[in-house]
Amino acid sequence: MRNLTEKSFFFGIVLFIITLLFPAAGVHADSGQRQIYVIPITGEVEPAMAAFVKRCVHAGRDVENPIFILELDTFGGRVDSALQIVDTLTSVPKEQTVAFVKTKAISAGALIALACGRLYMKPSTTIGDCAPITYGNEGPKMMGEKFQSPLRAKFRSLARRNGYPETLAESMVSADMVVYEIVFADKKVYLDQQAYDDLTEDEKKGVISKKTVVAKGELLTMDDVEAHDLGFSSKSTADLDSV
Repeated sequence: MRNLTEKSFFFGIVLFIITLLFPAAGVHADSGQRQIYVIPITGEVEPAMAAFVKRCVHAGRDVENPIFILELDTFGGRVDSALQIVDTLTSVPKEQTVAFVKTKAISAGALIALACGRLYMKPSTTIGDCAPITYGNEGPKMMGEKFQSPLRAKFRSLARRNGYPETLAESMVSADMVVYEIVFADKKVYLDQQAYDDLTEDEKKGVISKKTVVAKGELLTMDDVEAHDLGFSSKSTADLDSV
């Protein structure tokens, strides 16, 4: 990727303003002259980050077929801010959004990553564990079904949009879920306990193997190899240039 030339003067002004607050942001051009916006998601996910992502994406709206790469290194943060970032990312075609997990994409970071059309991960990085948490005098506490249910729905929606396994995506949110890998003669699927119980007797006879992928009491968290094997990550890659 080489630096963008001065023909995009307007976007250079926008980038200059952005980099005053977020020095790691950048705009590049690939060999086909497609503009690539690298947007760092570093530290706590909060309102200023949501506004920053919105400005970056808005700066590329008038560019022909841009690419937005979100470089993730976060333990998460505020769910409302993450949802705002998700809304921004899903406002553009999924082919224009890429997530690159540089170190970790945990909790709200996982939600942001799955909002992108493609996911790449650096070796030994992690993604997952998005249970909604509240903090009180007794320390962190997982929030109940009233909060988990809409978050699972959002994960399902993003997984369906971007081609990730829906049931596995949900299991990042709720520790009560059990997810099995079910292998038939012609396909492999991931089913929760209820979906497995709902299989007909003939369907169960066609099961070649059944393996627990997420046990009850666990939240799905994956390293780069597991994320690739389970259908989330396109590839493990060494750095941003490789992406």
